[in-house]
Amino acid sequence: MAILAQPQSLKEIRESFVTLSGRYNLVTDTETFDDNGANFFIEEGRKFLDAIQDQPRTEKWYKADITAGQFFIKIESLRAIREVYIVDSDERIRLDERTSGWLRTYYREPFSQIDQGTPEFYAIVSTDLSPEKKGLTAADFSFGDEALIYSSETDRYKKTGIVITPPPDQTWTIEVLGIFGSMPLISDTDKNFWTVNYPSVLIQAALYMVEMFHRNTEGMKDALAAMEPFLMGIDKDLATDGQTFNQIGG
Repeated sequence: MAILAQPQSLKEIRESFVTLSGRYNLVTDTETFDDNGANFFIEEGRKFLDAIQDQPRTEKWYKADITAGQFFIKIESLRAIREVYIVDSDERIRLDERTSGWLRTYYREPFSQIDQGTPEFYAIVSTDLSPEKKGLTAADFSFGDEALIYSSETDRYKKTGIVITPPPDQTWTIEVLGIFGSMPLISDTDKNFWTVNYPSVLIQAALYMVEMFHRNTEGMKDALAAMEPFLMGIDKDLATDGQTFNQIGG
């Protein structure tokens, strides 16, 4: 069976993955190549690559309007921050990075009670709850920054919280330049950095996940060895570009 010369979409990656691995049980048939489990390993492989390797094209902009009094935003798939700005029709202001502890010490009152003005600082904040208190909502406690507690557990696990202070006294556009994870592969036509630029690496990462679930350490080593030269090349590209980022802690 022929192997696609340059697979780019999820469906094309899936077809090449099962053809190269011989795991035809992971598709419904060899005519349509509809998913029967292959997408799970491809998507887990994508996440694995994102976890171990930064990519030149993951530096992206997040932009959104913030209104007067809004001091908190949440951003999905944000892995690291490089720069944060607020912009209006007259000017662009770069915000200074601080820790959430610094903000809480500098402003003794809750964030929601700080006098509004032109924002100066930003900080990454923890938005999760301890396992014992995971079901709490703002109605369950008397004081604190209730706006920092997500109502959705999915948001807690997928999104990064950022506080800006002082809260703005007008509408601004916030611009966050950072590293974002690659686009998830869900629909058959979906593409991302890995499918377009390094399809063979993504296929090897999917094979790595297959071997991991089958507890085949030799197969895992072989898949890693196949990926390593490509990943080293990406590292060289990043070093040449001089890209450095403020990593987000867990």
